[in-house]
Amino acid sequence: KYEFNGKESKSREYAFQNELDGSRLFFFCNHNFTYIELKAGESIEIEISKKGFRFSGANKLKNEYLYNFCQSAYCSYPSALNSKIVRTNVLAHPALLSGAELFQEDKLKGLTSLEDECLKQLDKSKITDENFIQQQKLLIKYLKEEMLLSDYSYAKALKYDIPESFFKLIESITFEDADLLDFPRKWAILSDYSRYLKDERKVQFNMVNYIASFASEIKDQTVKESYIFYELNELIQRKNTFKLLEIIDACAPLIKTETGQKSYTECRRMAEQMLSRMPLDGEKVFPFAYKNQEGKVVKLSDFKGKYVFIDIWATWCGPCKAQMPYLKQLEEEMEGRNIEFVSISVDSPRDRQKWLDYVKKNDMAGHTLMADNALKDEMMVKYGVKAIPRFMLIDPQGNIVSSNTPKPSDLSFREYLKKIIK
Repeated sequence: KYEFNGKESKSREYAFQNELDGSRLFFFCNHNFTYIELKAGESIEIEISKKGFRFSGANKLKNEYLYNFCQSAYCSYPSALNSKIVRTNVLAHPALLSGAELFQEDKLKGLTSLEDECLKQLDKSKITDENFIQQQKLLIKYLKEEMLLSDYSYAKALKYDIPESFFKLIESITFEDADLLDFPRKWAILSDYSRYLKDERKVQFNMVNYIASFASEIKDQTVKESYIFYELNELIQRKNTFKLLEIIDACAPLIKTETGQKSYTECRRMAEQMLSRMPLDGEKVFPFAYKNQEGKVVKLSDFKGKYVFIDIWATWCGPCKAQMPYLKQLEEEMEGRNIEFVSISVDSPRDRQKWLDYVKKNDMAGHTLMADNALKDEMMVKYGVKAIPRFMLIDPQGNIVSSNTPKPSDLSFREYLKKIIK
């Protein structure tokens, strides 16, 4: 990330590392953005004004086109896709979009012709580089799907009402071509698509078959298998022990290719190896005892006879905060059932006041505790907690149901908890 103050009147010069050669760069300034084509040994100039960006130097034609493309494709309508691209690349947080902005009728009508308009714009660019043209055509091909699915996930997260006219557009989405695997944000698209299928109950699923159920809706076999292995490898990398082998086995009937069969065998081997190094489900859980925000020591034994759902988090962790509304929602849904919710912060002890302020300001759900030694605490070391958020489920006898459960935002997991806990 290369930063500068866009309000400065003077020029600034930057040199990029050789390993970025061939990469498409992202340029963001004054709430405006574009992609940049720049190869080793080349130089470009970008003039910034209220009217936008002007380019000179190497790849002038391509960079002018890319700027105009970004304006047409990502900035012509209020969309969560614009926010996602900016947030992913520069960690900036654009202003929230309202439901009215997200679903304005002019935008929904315009989406039906957006692909054709972007293709015409590419044809008029006079660019002759065939690789560049094919790369752009792929971005354009999935532009409508990416925008619709991004807007859907955004609206669901903010609990906006979604109009029927929007659902008519999103229901037409299918993934029938293997070229999706060359799309740079393919996993984000498929993740949003699986959320749509899940939240709108377009498929029948449970805690074991959810990956298989979503994958079965993908038409192209290569994309289907790639999605399955992406999701399974994510579970293994995150050390998600919850019904892991059953989830993997549920995907087996969908694997048809020879390459897929080999990948499946390797995936299951990696899962078994990971599980062999983790605390076994059914073991007694570490008997933690940490102070709450009032300074009172709260022990695991205080919850004897109840299920305990543990959230390990920190005030500096963005993904942890993103799960907070779902955790509060889960607690409300489970009210009156035999379960307690415990949030354990792994903030540094020197940041205790920051933690206290956050807990008070956000009216956090359940019991809020702070580990004595952050991620170096004995409990965190024992359960291999290196990345957060991390969730655990303990049974009424103090045994581990899972040392790494799905997130509270996972609808199938919430349904599972309601079935086993009365």
